[in-house]
Amino acid sequence: MNKSPEYTYIYSLIDPRDGSVRYIGKANNIDKRLYGHIKDCNRRKTPVSCWVKKLLGMELTPSIKEVLKVKMDKWELAERIIIEQHRRKCTNLLNLADGGNQPSQTLEQRQASGRNNAKKVHSDPLRRELWELKKRIGDSLKRGYIKDETKAKLRAMAIKYPDMFPQWVNI
Repeated sequence: MNKSPEYTYIYSLIDPRDGSVRYIGKANNIDKRLYGHIKDCNRRKTPVSCWVKKLLGMELTPSIKEVLKVKMDKWELAERIIIEQHRRKCTNLLNLADGGNQPSQTLEQRQASGRNNAKKVHSDPLRRELWELKKRIGDSLKRGYIKDETKAKLRAMAIKYPDMFPQWVNI
């Protein structure tokens, strides 16, 4: 039985060029979170992801530093306070949100992203097929099951595009 952790960490991402704090976040495992930022930089367009990608392009990696170990039920407030402290110091933080469980993008960014995704879906037959498949999965999950036909289509997509859907091979 997995017991959820009692503590979590507020961390900072540090620019290796000048030692400045560029991002404040929360993680249960700091080393895994740094790896997550590095992995995310190729598929996300947030300011922190773009910054990490730029550093990697210069053969540099941000460092991660534990700022505070905090009880699980107090992390949101702690993160907000630390972000606010850094913003008052006029540091150039890449955080879009003020901390806690807020969206990582502004409403305008989410709307623009949705419009861009809709254009991609409707202009590319493969993306359209994937969108329809995901919609069928969602409908099936609402009814409490996924049809064998849908599972077969998921497996076929995973075989055809293993880099996009490796988790679907065993469905």
